[in-house]
Amino acid sequence: MTFVNFLKKYYQTFIGIAIFWILSPLASAQNNKDELRLLARPMPDSILLRWAPVTYQLWLSGNNHGYMVSRTLILKDGEFTDNPVPELLTEKPLKPAPLEMWEQPAEHNDYAGVAAQAIYGDDFEVDAGEGSGMVKILNQATEQQSKFGFALLAADISPLVAKLSGLWFTDREVRTGEKYLYKVWPVYQPGGEVPDTAYYYTGVDEYRPLPAPANVMANPADRNVTLTWEKSLQEGIYTGFWIERSLDEDGGFKRLNKSLLVNTTPEGYDEVNFHYYLDSLPDNHRDYFYRIIGVSPFGEEGPPSLVVNVKGEKKIKYAPRIVATDSSPEGVSLTWEIEETGNVDGFRIYRSRKFKDHYEILADSLPVIQHSFMDKAPFPTGYYRLQAYNEDGNSPLSTPKMVQVIDSVPPAIPTGLKAQVDSLGHVFIKWQSNTETDILGYRVFRANARHEEFSQLTGNTVLTNSYADSINIKTLSKKIYYKILAVDQRQNWSGFSEILEVKRPDVVPPASPLITSVNNDPSGIIIEWNQSPGDDVMWQLIYRNKEGSRDWELTEKLTAEATTFKDSLVTSEVLYRYLVLAVDSAGNESRPGKAVGGRMPASKLEVVKDLKAVFDSKKNAVKLQWTYPRNDVVFMIYRKKNGRTVLAASTVANTFIDPFASKEEDVYYSVVVKSNDRGRSGFSEFVKIKRR
Repeated sequence: MTFVNFLKKYYQTFIGIAIFWILSPLASAQNNKDELRLLARPMPDSILLRWAPVTYQLWLSGNNHGYMVSRTLILKDGEFTDNPVPELLTEKPLKPAPLEMWEQPAEHNDYAGVAAQAIYGDDFEVDAGEGSGMVKILNQATEQQSKFGFALLAADISPLVAKLSGLWFTDREVRTGEKYLYKVWPVYQPGGEVPDTAYYYTGVDEYRPLPAPANVMANPADRNVTLTWEKSLQEGIYTGFWIERSLDEDGGFKRLNKSLLVNTTPEGYDEVNFHYYLDSLPDNHRDYFYRIIGVSPFGEEGPPSLVVNVKGEKKIKYAPRIVATDSSPEGVSLTWEIEETGNVDGFRIYRSRKFKDHYEILADSLPVIQHSFMDKAPFPTGYYRLQAYNEDGNSPLSTPKMVQVIDSVPPAIPTGLKAQVDSLGHVFIKWQSNTETDILGYRVFRANARHEEFSQLTGNTVLTNSYADSINIKTLSKKIYYKILAVDQRQNWSGFSEILEVKRPDVVPPASPLITSVNNDPSGIIIEWNQSPGDDVMWQLIYRNKEGSRDWELTEKLTAEATTFKDSLVTSEVLYRYLVLAVDSAGNESRPGKAVGGRMPASKLEVVKDLKAVFDSKKNAVKLQWTYPRNDVVFMIYRKKNGRTVLAASTVANTFIDPFASKEEDVYYSVVVKSNDRGRSGFSEFVKIKRR
């Protein structure tokens, strides 16, 4: 095959490749200032060397005079060697093989024919028509640079060509645990410039398996797909790639490219970090599976990439544009157009109250022939966007279009006001939300009396159907009043809601009752008082303090209407002091007033001295017995339990059966003697129930 025919056959392969070889991995190996580049590949049992000149002059000199290779043992088992001596690995210079040795490889390797033509051919003229792109660049390149560039490109793609070109050496005399410094240099010719020397330091211990191509992605289009995979992370590892496709993820992969894909970056995009490959898809409705296999400058095929699958998609290139809007009593009308409708199945309309986000579908599945729509329930201020779609996807959204409608109708009056208030004066008000679509919020008003003027609490509109307020609770005013109104987005105000009456938390205690008199009667101590002026008093508490004690005990709990109390549970000739406190409906207890004292006169009746209390388990009752010298008296029976003494009964006999039927241990009884002419005796000694 002539070079021109080869170029025509593989024109697509070379379109994405710069004319000069300096884009290959070898071009970036070692120091960029050197004229000779060297690349090494440690293998488990050998080290492969590849080199290439950077200039045409050095390439031509190497073809004529060859290259020498040496090795120096630098490190052995982790220790530096003493006086390292270079060892020449080539007995004679490595030069391109004779022309006759190229003939057979060229029959099945097109790159061998290209390299042989470049090295041994008399001319290297390119004639591929007027053309454009790479062909145009080739036609403009010099013959020397064309020969040089394509010869090294062919060696970079084909390890066989590299070996035939004298640009390859395999060192098999290597051992694990050793590191070598390799040196490659062109043979020096007396009288000429000293050629450059390339170095590489490595050992078989540095062998690493080749990585799989990374980050393979498939971007579908209508009946084609663009494959991309990582370029920057594997720069210098792979010379080219095989692209494989299958209809089954688990096997059956076939190679799509007949020759190695060398450089897939589009022309003019040298800084792009991905390789590219465009493949056509026979059918948009089935899955295709792809994988990438890399080939190193030494001819090794790396492991395949992860498999990616893709279906073709009919993408919509253009978004519809809203070209006209109109607001009327019937609603908001929209009119739109789109540049192309070939791939469009229909339209979708979105609406939002905000310019940037919160768009929701207003209308879906509008036919492709429809280019207008009426929104019969528009927002006062709304934003509209359109989107074209088909079975494979959606177009971009159109630019938002704002439409405002005329509105003078106020919203409905809010209803359902409720309130909760805590003991600290925090009021939480809630009401039913208005259902108007253009509702903006609410305003809250408050007053201390139902018929006085209400003050607005909200400087700004409340956006939710609730409001939190804080009120003064240390006041004599027992209630507070609220009402609200609704506001729409056009600042139309509704009427006021019904007034909400809220009872303030009661934390102010009532005033104490005032004791007006104390009467010391033979039957007890009688106190009288004036009631508390508070209007919410629920109870009155009588506290008693006995002479010689600092403790106060609750003697009686009376209703709010009581104004007198007779204390019969006292001992004669003992001084008692009394307090009367008021308790309101909130449980607030008044502060104690001034205590008053009283003393029951001495009794002329003897105290019962032989009281006995026995529990009768058969009758399930307590039997009391005592003796007394008089029979014209009445006996008062008192029972004490849990520290509280109560009058249980009265009798004229000196025995008493108490059906109290207590099985508790700590129950006590006492008897007081009462006579019409002699008053009453003191309490007998309290006796505890005796168990049989």
